[in-house]
Amino acid sequence: MESAAIILAGGRSERFQRGGEPRVDKALTVVNGITILERMVVQLRNCVDEIVISVGSEESKRSYIQALPPGIVGGVRILVDDVTPGGPLAGIATSVKHIEAKQLLVLSCDIPFLNPAVIGALFDRIRASDAAIPIWSSGVLEPLMAVYKRSRVRSSCPMLSSAGRRRPSDLIRASSQITFVSIENDLSVVDPEHRSFVNMNYREDVGRTSSVPLPKGSLKTTFTVPISLVQDRDLRTISNAVKTMRCPHNDWQNIAESVTDYLRTVKGHFWAAFLAEAAAKSLLISRRSLQEDQKKLFKAAAHAYGLEARLHLKHGLPALRAHALMDEAWCRARAGMQYRSRSALRAAASIYARLGLDARKSRAISTWRPRYTST
Repeated sequence: MESAAIILAGGRSERFQRGGEPRVDKALTVVNGITILERMVVQLRNCVDEIVISVGSEESKRSYIQALPPGIVGGVRILVDDVTPGGPLAGIATSVKHIEAKQLLVLSCDIPFLNPAVIGALFDRIRASDAAIPIWSSGVLEPLMAVYKRSRVRSSCPMLSSAGRRRPSDLIRASSQITFVSIENDLSVVDPEHRSFVNMNYREDVGRTSSVPLPKGSLKTTFTVPISLVQDRDLRTISNAVKTMRCPHNDWQNIAESVTDYLRTVKGHFWAAFLAEAAAKSLLISRRSLQEDQKKLFKAAAHAYGLEARLHLKHGLPALRAHALMDEAWCRARAGMQYRSRSALRAAASIYARLGLDARKSRAISTWRPRYTST
């Protein structure tokens, strides 16, 4: 198979819920006489070779089988996330284990007006890149309406998810080369009202069929950016290093430093930070000497995230820069560098305000991490 679609339906859809009312499954909400999920499957049938629906529980799987027509259920695979903690990356990590297609279309479950021509354009644009990501002229990205190379996702996503990461944009930061597809000048040709990007985030959005207005900005052409020179084989080395560091009797310092030195040479700032952060979390901190080592590792991770943020600034990618700055802020706080942590957070919040995004929610997600463990 050449192509597959992953519909992520395992979330809690917190913004869609109303206080004091029973929970509503966004994917099964009826829009124009048909549920969003059924409509998406129908639209995707002629666009991809295989359709997978990722859900968060067996209960959700049963409810979808009961709610969807037999003709729809028979044409898809419904997979329950087996990676914890949850989130979009958990759904992708679970799904990619069962997919053999070379290219993956990853979608949220609340896009009722998919345009097959937009999907076709994204598959056409990926070519030699790790992903084809729609980008608004303001710099806002659409990572859950994007096409990814399966081999890269399979190498990176399980590792990211097992580390507690949830943001789909981390798949972009973890990549080697990305093509950013201009929504204004490229995709507008086939979807002039941008209805493929209408999301049902809130209950009030149900029934909204209007176009998505174009934001102001200067990113109006499709372009390809080298995020790093880290290849799939390098990710296997990183994954093995992380697993080895989780064994308390291993020499975490030599393991981390040898791989990190290589990552610096290939400009793998995100992965260098990821590895230093993993080394810091692997330490037993009962002894003072180890506490100091842990702070040094968090400081090294923060420095690498800062380098990543500069790279995204150079390439004109403000949303990715904000994410890198928030990770830098979290690591600097753990290194005892509170002033620089607050400075990085302020810079990230400023970018989010400029992009018109939800800075508070994004910061809460970005700074969430699993608790330290000794293994």
